[in-house]
Amino acid sequence: MRRQPRHRDSGQCSPTLCGPAGAGPDLRRSDIVKLNWQDLGADFINVLQHKAGNEIQLPVHSELAEVLQRVPHRTGVIVRTEAGSQFSANGLGMRMKEWTNAAGLTGCSIHGLRKCLGAELAENGATTREIMEVLGHRDIKQAELYTRQADQRLLARAGIAKLGKRSE
Repeated sequence: MRRQPRHRDSGQCSPTLCGPAGAGPDLRRSDIVKLNWQDLGADFINVLQHKAGNEIQLPVHSELAEVLQRVPHRTGVIVRTEAGSQFSANGLGMRMKEWTNAAGLTGCSIHGLRKCLGAELAENGATTREIMEVLGHRDIKQAELYTRQADQRLLARAGIAKLGKRSE
């Protein structure tokens, strides 16, 4: 279950836009800071990943669509500093740490949100390949690192259920 933001903000410098309800969980901070309004389609965000060099299209989920509706500025980069300029990747990471600490969620990071998303996808039955596509990984081994956090009991129960009834 996704953690709900504690407040409803409307700015482009916001934990809601970068966090669990926003563009943050499936993107690296280096990709979040480069997102432009022109990258946003009707129901997909087009992303050229900085680290992997992959061009991917990510669906705009309903929570993100709701957050984007509240953003007043519709040109240039989507996520901006309080002063209206583009974040650096490190600057966004530091700002996210401030937001999560203020919310009482110490130790959270944008990378940690990606790991949580990988585990949440696995717990909800996503295949390793589906997780790779959402997180933009090229190598299956990298995607499997995220799935290790999946709830072991949930996965074990699902595996046993696939055996069906045993004949006696």
